[in-house]
Amino acid sequence: MSTVANSPIASHTFTDPGELEEAFNLRRDVKVIQLAAQCFRCHILRLDLGLAELLFITLNAPIRILGDKTPGWLDFDFVMPSMAGELISHGLALRCDAVFGFDNARGIDMVLPENLVLRALQVKREVFEDYLQIMGRSDLDDRFLANNYVQSPATFASVQGYLSELYGLVKHRAAFLNQPQINQLLLEDYCHY
Repeated sequence: MSTVANSPIASHTFTDPGELEEAFNLRRDVKVIQLAAQCFRCHILRLDLGLAELLFITLNAPIRILGDKTPGWLDFDFVMPSMAGELISHGLALRCDAVFGFDNARGIDMVLPENLVLRALQVKREVFEDYLQIMGRSDLDDRFLANNYVQSPATFASVQGYLSELYGLVKHRAAFLNQPQINQLLLEDYCHY
């Protein structure tokens, strides 16, 4: 991924599923399979917050991703409303108001449709648990995480709006994000949503 010196932001465009697989495998162990014979393009904009990372992913071709998640980290994936086809996770078709991928024991088994816009948070599990204690959310325990997805139509519009604003900030205000205290505030805000 291309990065700017001393910046928490990295950006890369992949034109081959093998390149995407190699980038994912810096922290995971996955296989990426392209599902349609068409030109492949995937753009990832990454914001490294230290104890968490935000990924803004756009994908033009359908792919399947199989493999293992990063031990000690939790993934929270949000599909944005521009999705043209079905996103399938572990055999279950998910709607645009789903948050998914947070059962670390399940591994990864996703079919991503073409023209996908996906936002993902990967956070250290102990950091997530610390924020749960601060927010008094003992209900988000291992039993909840084992569900691997949740539909949240009542709150998802505000989450989508927040993620869109955050994407604009990452894309257009990179210098602002070089301040360590700003990254901490972003992580706190994100976990609050």
